Parts: sequence; structure tokens; C-alpha cells
Amino acid sequence: MKSKEAKKVMKTRALRDLKVLAWKVNPLQEPIMYYSVVFPKKWYDLLYGWYQKIHQRGDVKLPTSSLNGAMNALPVSLIEAKDFEKDKWDWLKLLRPVDPTIIFEVFKSWVAIEFINHNKVTEELKKEFRDGLSSFQLQDLEVVEETLDLREFNQFDNGTVDIPKMSYSMLPNYMMTYIAEEKIPIMIHGKAYYFLKASGRNVNELIAYPVQGLDGNYYSLGVSFKLITLPDSGYPVMKLITKVKRWANGKYIKKVSRKGNTTVFIKYNHKEERLADVGSTLGIEHLQYNRSKEQFIWCENTKEILENAKMVYLPEIENIFNESESYLTEDNRYTLLVTHNKDNSYDHSVQAGITMSEKNKIFNEISKLFDFIVPIEKDELRPIKCRLSKNILGKEKEKILTNYLKAASEQFTEINLEILWLREEVPDLFINWFKRSLENEDQVKWYNDDTTFEYNELRVNIRSKYSEGLTTKMTNYEEKVLSVKECLTDATGVVMTVVEILDKKNAEYTKGGDPKFAIRKGLYQCDRVNQFLNVNTKLSDAIIENVIRELFRQLGIYIALPQTTGLKGMPQKLDIVGFKLLSSNKNQYKDALEVPIAISTSTYDGQIMVKTPFSSGWISYYEAVLQLGKMKYQKYDKRKKNRDLSVDTLNRFFIEILNELKDMDALVIVDVSNRMNTLLPTFQNKNIIIQGTNTEYKKLRLIRVKANDENPEYVGEQDGVQEDFLTGVWGLTDNVFYSVEKKGLTFKKVNSKLPKLDYPRFVVKYPRMVEIVPVKLLEEDNKDEYVYFTHKMRGMNSMYEDYTKMPFVIHLGEKLQEVLEIK
Repeated sequence: MKSKEAKKVMKTRALRDLKVLAWKVNPLQEPIMYYSVVFPKKWYDLLYGWYQKIHQRGDVKLPTSSLNGAMNALPVSLIEAKDFEKDKWDWLKLLRPVDPTIIFEVFKSWVAIEFINHNKVTEELKKEFRDGLSSFQLQDLEVVEETLDLREFNQFDNGTVDIPKMSYSMLPNYMMTYIAEEKIPIMIHGKAYYFLKASGRNVNELIAYPVQGLDGNYYSLGVSFKLITLPDSGYPVMKLITKVKRWANGKYIKKVSRKGNTTVFIKYNHKEERLADVGSTLGIEHLQYNRSKEQFIWCENTKEILENAKMVYLPEIENIFNESESYLTEDNRYTLLVTHNKDNSYDHSVQAGITMSEKNKIFNEISKLFDFIVPIEKDELRPIKCRLSKNILGKEKEKILTNYLKAASEQFTEINLEILWLREEVPDLFINWFKRSLENEDQVKWYNDDTTFEYNELRVNIRSKYSEGLTTKMTNYEEKVLSVKECLTDATGVVMTVVEILDKKNAEYTKGGDPKFAIRKGLYQCDRVNQFLNVNTKLSDAIIENVIRELFRQLGIYIALPQTTGLKGMPQKLDIVGFKLLSSNKNQYKDALEVPIAISTSTYDGQIMVKTPFSSGWISYYEAVLQLGKMKYQKYDKRKKNRDLSVDTLNRFFIEILNELKDMDALVIVDVSNRMNTLLPTFQNKNIIIQGTNTEYKKLRLIRVKANDENPEYVGEQDGVQEDFLTGVWGLTDNVFYSVEKKGLTFKKVNSKLPKLDYPRFVVKYPRMVEIVPVKLLEEDNKDEYVYFTHKMRGMNSMYEDYTKMPFVIHLGEKLQEVLEIK
């Protein structure tokens, strides 16, 4: 048995053992040379006029995506390919020189396919366009040598480093290009990994080659870098990103997703007629499913453009699918690595993620290669040594259901649980679970053949109905939404609905027939919170309990108050507000429906309230779920720029929230993981001045949190030994803190001791690290305490008694995102 003193020493040491997998970037000794191509204005003006004639309207957008796609497929060290438009002629950025003839030939082929051979072009227009081809001359196209000078760093007024915008894409590519071109081996567990570089539109990474394989399951190690800045830090930071790249070649090639584009990496194994030595650079292209032709095609006419230019001859996709494993080798003209992604209709046997030990080895190897990067040492991370004197969840696990029912009785007098089943035994399994969970409670009374019970003046009715008609294949989204009402029970008032549904990979749901989101929309329109059950799931007590907890969460039932007890510098009565931007889809950049949302709780009142620009004041969480669930989806039109949300709208709404809190002790936590950072200038790195922000709000505190790909990866390291799961919060600079939570329930099957690259079937994942940045505190506030409290709010998830990715009030906002329509 260890003594209390020994335990205390071990705990203190553990707090010092976070290792951030990132480097401080020092000024470079020499500028980085790169190459720019500007799209000629006279070319644009002529093409714009042609496209107006094709579409017979004044406002048009040139089909630049297919031109850039063709350039992206070539092994030309492309860094950026921008969509040039009126008054914006900046086009290509490359790390290595390229023969202008190559670009010119691709351009002419693009003009032929997208303009001259356009299906709307008349014979008269074709003649006009062909006659106009002489207007495009090679000498109009200039490849300009440029330099990125990072020999000195500037700073903003608050001390944050100010570097040229080009640095963010160029410096990571510079490092990756060196590793690939020089054939630098990365040693992991005694094995040397060599890399090819893929860079272009939205892709910048190193891919280990040759690929590794296991019984027809193929994979590679992926490594990339991302340059970031930190508020009040005078140097940039380069973070390491590691992953397992899983390939569809082999067993999964016929299961490639039909939903979106599938990335294909192209390795050129022979010198092409019009290309220079292709070396270690990969081209990038995409597959997509053409529903009218019922077959996969190469995206955006890339194959046709490159063939017409007599430059590259990509194989037919049918050939790739039939001989996919042979395309992993160098025996063919092209090696083609077809990406396996999460939308594929079959799970890959190779699991995602690599171990901390492997991450650490990669980091240490790369640290030796460049003199301008310096590892952030463990000793630079300061552990925050605060402590709450009360369990922040504050409730006994064995009383979890009665605690929920008691809390629900304070808001409602009657709740209906509606079960729409496919398996006849499911309603009885739920009823029996309630009985077992409440068998020791004297206050419980059962009625109506055990389908109704009362507890603490709350009446719960359990209703059920066979759901076959509801969960059949969807042929029309709107029709399925409207049909939901006909399939429900006659329950009214507060209704929680459980829907049993077929697995999304069921043959009946393929080709766009999965009705889940349409059913959800219909349920919200019928004022029902809802949760789905996979018909293949074995209904254990734990599964049923989690379903009920999730439904209570949607009702806004919360059984634990946050507490500041033990943090002497914090008010005991504190209002806590989370501020987050929701989007109607996972793609934050393409959706028009964006909703800023405020979620409020406190240390003295258990209610969870929500406010949006569309609500009339503060409403309950339950009302917010239904309101957001009924909102109409609108796809973002880039040409019309029809976003519902303007910067002014969001800022007015944010100031409105602050004004309501101005006379209270309040903490506002703002999530900037998505576009919020660009919409609220106060929270940008260059503008944060901790005692100089929103000074008119005397009792208000502001904290910024972020959990996205800008946060570094990490390992736990003690005496050279990797510790997989840490917990705590550390300060990297005076104002940048990193929160790491311990192993949660969702990580219980994670095996991180075996080397993942040798044992790829094991699941390896780690809790995400959250960046915490105080933006405004009072002069008398203890910064460490507010940071520590924000960190501990990740452990306030009474729904699952587990840790969440973000502090609780932000987590509640993220859960509201799920109710927005996805179509």
C-alpha cells in the first residue's frame, strides 16, 4: 500500500508528464523559394463572355473546378489551385518549377471540353469559340519565381506572432517535400518508413509507400504538419498529425461510398510524354457515383481533359475495380490508392489511429531533420494545481433513474414514452428495465397493465406500436417526413419517441433509401424528441439506460449542478453561458443554415435555458430541440452567397447576451472550433487582451475554447515511458492552456500497448485535447481557477457519467446540432 505522501508525489509528477507533439518554429536562415502562376486577365474576359453566351445570362461562374482538378491530378508539387474570378487572378502556387507548356496544354484541353464541346453550345458558337482559340498564347502565361521570407517574425500589438499568410501552406509543404524527395526514412520499431507527398486542394500529407497489407486489407501510415499561432506567443508552432490511411483496394473496392467524392492518390510509375521526372509527388483525383448512369466516374472531366491534352491516360474505373490490388504495386503505368472513408458501405478491418508510442517515435525522428523547429519540452508545460472540494456530478450512480424522474417532476407533470418497434419484445424490455430500476422505490405506483407509473407526482405513460410502415425504404424525402404522423401513437403533450430501425447498411436502405433523417424531421414536426435503436442491437440494461438518459437530455433534464466549492477566488453563485455556432450539416463551409446559440445554466439553478436569434427570449432546452428540429434546410449557393447568418447578426446577438449578463457574476464560454473565430473578432489570436476586452462588463468573464485540428496531438510521458491516458490541465504560455481528460467509457476497449502499424485490427483512439484561452477576466480573478473550472466542466455529463469533448454547456450545444436537418 502506497503512503499518502507517495501517492501525492506520483500525482504531481503525472501532471508534469504531458508532451505536446508540436515544435516552436524559429526564424529560417534562408527564404523559401516557390512559384506562382497568375491567370491572364484577357483569357478570363474572353472566357467569361463565352460562358455568358452558353448560359444566356449575365452572371456566370467559370467552371474552374475541373481545370484545377486536372492540375491537381498531375505530379507537379502543387500547393494551391485557387478558383480565379473577376479581379482575383491569383491561381497556382507550386513548390517546384513547372514547364508553362504543361499548364497551357491542360488549359487548352479544358477550354475544348468545358466550352467548345459544352452540350448547350450551338454550331455557330462552336465556330466562334474555335476561331477565338488563337487569342490564347503561351507567352501570356508566366511562371513567376517568388520567395517566402521567414528570417524575421513580426508581432501584433498583443504580442501574437504575425507571419505572411502563405506561410501556413508553404512551410508544412516545404518540410514534407524534403522528407519525400530526399527519401528520408522514419524509423518506427526498427522498421524504416519511406514517404510520397500528396498536396493540392484540401490535401497535404505524406503517405508511406509501399502500402502494408493484411488479408486483403491495405493501409499506410499518414503524416502531415499544420502551422498554427497562439495568442500572445511571439513564435509560430508546427504541429504533427499522424493517422492510418486505409485503402479500399482489395476487399472493399466494390463498397466505395456513393454519397460523396472518394479521393484517389496517383503515383506515376513511368515518365509521361509531357511531364518532367515525377519523383516522389502524388497526383490527386476523385471518384464519384453518377446516379443517372448508375456507375462511378472520374470527377469533373479530369480524365477527359488530361487525355485530350495527350498527357495522362487514367484507366477506366471498371478496370480499377476489377483489378484493384494490382494497382497498389508499381507494375502498372499508375499506382492508384483508392481511399476507404467512413461513408463506405462496409467497415474496414484496419482500425483508425496509431498509438502514443508510435506518435512519439515519429515526432522524435522528425525533430532531427530541421534546424528551424524545436520541440516544446515537457518542462515548458505548467500543471494547474487547483481542486474542487465537491464531486462536480454530485449524484450516486445507483440512483440515476430516480434522480432523473425527480428532476423531471419539477418541470413536467406527465411524460409519454412512445416505442415504435420492429421486434415485438422491445416494449417489454423497456418496461422491465423501469421495474428493475425502481423496485426499491416506495413512491412508485404502476397502473394500466404496467404501462403507466407515477413517481414523485410525475406520471409516465409507456405506449408502443409496430413501426414497419415508418421505417421502410425512403423514395422521397418530403413524402417520408409527411408520412411520419400516420405511424405514431395517440400520445400528446411531452412525448419521447424510441424508433427501432434497420441497419443503415441494410440492402433496403442503399442507394439513398435510408429514412432516418426524414423520420427525425417528421418526429420534430410532431413535437417529439427522439432516439433510434438499431434492430441488430442486443438490448442490454446499459443500452436501454443510455437511450432513456439521452431522451431526458433532450427534455433538458439535468441532475447535477456545477459547483465552484474549493475554488476560493470564484463566486459561489455563478451564471454559466456557452456560446456556439451550429450548422445544418457537418460541412461548416457549404451550408446556408447557421444558428448561433447560447446555452445557460448556473451553480444555483438546475434549469438549462437556450436562446437563439430566432427565439423570443430564453426558452427551455426542450423547446429549443423542437424549434431547431423544425427549421428548414437551405443549401448554400456560393454564387448567390445566401447564408442566413451575417457577421452583424451574430455580433449583435452576442452583445445582446453580454448585456443581459452585465450585472451578474457570469462566465461565458465561447466555442471557436468552427467559423465562430472569424465572425467574432474579439476572440481572434491577434486581438485577445485579457484585461482590455469588453471592459464595460464589470462582472463578466470570457473564455475561448477550441477542439479542432489546430490543437496539437499529445502523449503522456514519464521517465521515457508512454502513459496512454492522462487527466489535467496545463499552461503552455501565460494565456494558452491545454485540457486533457482521462480515459472515458467510450475508450474502454482501446488497446494502445501493441504497435498499431504491426497490429492494425486494434482500435486506438485518445480523448481530444481542448485549448482553453481566457479572453477577459477581472483583475482580481485567479486565472488558474477559471481555467481549471472550465476543464472540469468536461466531466459534468450526467447523461452518461463520462467525459465530453467540450465543457458541458458547449457539449449541450453540440447535441443540439444533431437536431438540425441533414439532407
